[in-house]
Amino acid sequence: AGIETEEESEEMLEELIDRFGEPPRSVQNLLLVTRLKARAHHVYFTDVAQKGDAVRFVLYEKANIDAARIPQFVEGFYGALTFTMDAKAPYFTFLMNRSSREKSGHVLEVIRTVLDKAEEQLLSAS
Repeated sequence: AGIETEEESEEMLEELIDRFGEPPRSVQNLLLVTRLKARAHHVYFTDVAQKGDAVRFVLYEKANIDAARIPQFVEGFYGALTFTMDAKAPYFTFLMNRSSREKSGHVLEVIRTVLDKAEEQLLSAS
C-alpha cells in the first residue's frame, strides 16, 4: 500500500471498516508497519530489522542529518542504543533487553519511539 502519512493510514482504515467491518489485529499491524516504513525512509533509514532482542536501524550513508547530534541521540536511550560507523552503511542498534522501560514493550512501539526521536534530534534544519 502507498501509505506514507498518518492521514492516509486513517483513510485506509476507514475504507476497510466501511467495506469489511472492523479489521483483524493483523491488518491493523500491517497498516502500522507501512506507516513506520514511510517514517523510517523520511529520517534516512534504509532498513529496520529485528533479530532476537536487537533492532537495527541502517542509516543511508548520505543522510541529511546533523552528525554532531548522534552522541546526544544515543545517550537519550540510556545504554539501549548504540551507533556503529560501518564501512558499508552506518547503523544504530537498539537492544530490547538493555532498557527496562522498553523490555516489555512491543517492538513496533520501540521502532516508533526511535523514529520519533531521530526525527526530532537528527534531521538537519533546512
